[in-house]
Amino acid sequence: MYDDREEMSFGPEPSDHLGKLIAGRYTLLRVVGVGAMGAVYAATDARDGATVALKVLVHEDQESRERFRREIVLSASITHPNVVPILDHGSDDELAVHFYTMPLYEKGDLAMELARHGRMAMEVAVPLMVQACRGVAAANDKGIVHRDIKPSNLFLEVAPDGQITVRVADFGLAKGDEKSITRSGAIMGTLHYIAPEQAVSPKGVDARADVWSLGMVLYHLLAGVPAFTASGTFMAFLVKKGGTVPALQDHAPAVPPALARVIHAALQREPDARWPVVHELVLGLSTAVGFDLCERTVTEAELEKPLPDLPAAPRAVLPQHWEDLLRG
Repeated sequence: MYDDREEMSFGPEPSDHLGKLIAGRYTLLRVVGVGAMGAVYAATDARDGATVALKVLVHEDQESRERFRREIVLSASITHPNVVPILDHGSDDELAVHFYTMPLYEKGDLAMELARHGRMAMEVAVPLMVQACRGVAAANDKGIVHRDIKPSNLFLEVAPDGQITVRVADFGLAKGDEKSITRSGAIMGTLHYIAPEQAVSPKGVDARADVWSLGMVLYHLLAGVPAFTASGTFMAFLVKKGGTVPALQDHAPAVPPALARVIHAALQREPDARWPVVHELVLGLSTAVGFDLCERTVTEAELEKPLPDLPAAPRAVLPQHWEDLLRG
């Protein structure tokens, strides 16, 4: 079980610990990534020789310790094929660290795919994001708001036949049913993807904040750029009364108007105007592009294909409320 040890930092530099043995079981091979709270390593499990991802804290302040504990608890409570599972967790008394392990997805995440290819075809982006939506919806159904949906937290698992499964990761900023530990005035999440209300008051957000973030990631996949390309443009949007999200078709003119309308219904400034739950966003996507496209299998080879040069689609009349889509 996770306890409340006072020393939990794994500094000064994550790379300094390569080759170390954690809990007498996991040998650290290489640094996979470093975030605000934790460092993730590829590690060998001495019990079966498997390579896993192992995450430890890199900071030792009280809030980070509590968030790490809650990340383990919340992640372990969600069993879903589109959520990264927790394989093991524990502590190493000699190194004074707590850790958890999960599968290592060598393909990486959607942020890496965007860096490699710039944007994705609709036939690839939509079904991948439908999978992400299902993983987030599984958390929301348990009363958990992720609050940090972004491309780098959506991992790609590749099956032997090349089929890709999207896995939602990193519940370090998630909000559950426990008392909030968020500091007043703190901005949580990544400004390219967080909902307006989360930027103002992360304590009070609900599943509609995740709806916004999922819509923003899909926007980015299709457009090749985020809706707000710099933190300053997002902050200007926040302070401008009546400000709206830049039209997706400005960046991706080939996106069908029905799909653009569904995505913009997820990106309404006021939470009440957005899709009320992630399940409704998925239903909207299925209505816009068809059930078969949403449910189609995406393969690793498709990620490498050059994008077709498509003509511009008719311009969408963007909704003011998600219910506008029900009225046609």
